[in-house]
Amino acid sequence: MSLIQRAWETVTPWENIHRDNIAKLNACTGLSWEKHPSPYDGNAGYRAVIKDMVNAEQIEKDSLEKINLALGVDGKKPFTSTIWESRKGIGLGNVVIFLFDEQIHNVDFDKALRLSHKESPKNVIWGKTLG
Repeated sequence: MSLIQRAWETVTPWENIHRDNIAKLNACTGLSWEKHPSPYDGNAGYRAVIKDMVNAEQIEKDSLEKINLALGVDGKKPFTSTIWESRKGIGLGNVVIFLFDEQIHNVDFDKALRLSHKESPKNVIWGKTLG
């Protein structure tokens, strides 16, 4: 790690927190997460995009409950919404999952990681749809 990078991380500790949260979300869900402003109000958050899915609209409907069951803490639902982006083609679409930064404490990473060791993380959360 360079001296400049170390100095930057010293004055911006929240970047380390975001990087850590993204790594945990990636490991728990098998999806590729990124830091992204909220589509609603511009506040910080995280999003994952599942691209070019057949039946994306149905996956969007099913995914919110599945991911909340797998990652929720004490019955709280960390994920409040998913977005279905329609695309031209043979029923292809993108499913966008968004988690607000302030909701990250509602994610049970330990529980999700235990589940992911039993099966592929994608299969745990998404069923056999993406497997």
